[in-house]
Amino acid sequence: NIRRLAYSRMAMKILWEGSIASFWKRRLPDLTSAMARGSFAVRLHSLDKDSESSERKRSGKSDARKMIAKVATSCNGKKADLTHPKNIIWCITDKDRVFIGLQVWKNEERFAGRRNHLRHAKAPVSLHPKLARAMVNLTGVQKPGTILDPLCGTGGILIEAGLMGIGVRGQDIDMLMVERAKKNLAAFRIAGKLTQKDIFLSRQTFSHVVTDPPYGKNTRIRGDAAVFYARIIRKLAAMTGRRLVVSFPQTHDPRPAARTCDLELVGMFDHVLHRSLTKVIYVFEKKVEKKPRR
Repeated sequence: NIRRLAYSRMAMKILWEGSIASFWKRRLPDLTSAMARGSFAVRLHSLDKDSESSERKRSGKSDARKMIAKVATSCNGKKADLTHPKNIIWCITDKDRVFIGLQVWKNEERFAGRRNHLRHAKAPVSLHPKLARAMVNLTGVQKPGTILDPLCGTGGILIEAGLMGIGVRGQDIDMLMVERAKKNLAAFRIAGKLTQKDIFLSRQTFSHVVTDPPYGKNTRIRGDAAVFYARIIRKLAAMTGRRLVVSFPQTHDPRPAARTCDLELVGMFDHVLHRSLTKVIYVFEKKVEKKPRR
């Protein structure tokens, strides 16, 4: 479901693609059959910033205007409206390739309005809503499924899951965090079950688990952080039925511990928070033992 996406700005249906040479030589197909009723506008975007700047040095903006005009001629019978078009046709260049597509979705989600300092109940640290949404999506959970965040804090991950129509369950060792999470979920009219529970004492198991373990100066980690995070990953493995999505500071790699508890790494992504901190998002799947054939 593209409407769940976090970091994507828009989605389009590809109507034509080819080399830049073929774009100029060939006649483009009629694009109106894929368009809805009403007006249109053509937008141009380059994915290759270096070639775009060098091209502009050589030929200025004339080539861009010619490309837009060529695409517009394939929208026969449609009225151009640059201000409020009903259809937006994108002409996207990437090195020597051209992609022409019809915009089918634009991301207008107000993630910035759900940042930690703007929520009803705040926390010292919390994931950006976009990152929380992306982590939920990486679980692959679909409605009417449910996710568990066993280290929920003030509920940032639960908010994003709940807004997508996914069931949410959360727990935290700190009752103050649980109460704040309840207030935040209520503010967004999200129903969820939240309990105070030490993760190491929890016996809950969910098919999809997603969480952001505590880190930094604002946490209550006692002793060796590496040992603590190893215990966390082993416990999360025990709580996961199908897929686990978890973030760790770049300085702590959970993969050695994961190999000891039937977790298989299927993806990992770096996310730079600031100069001194990069978090890595790990996607694990629970290994399923294959029964021998008889």
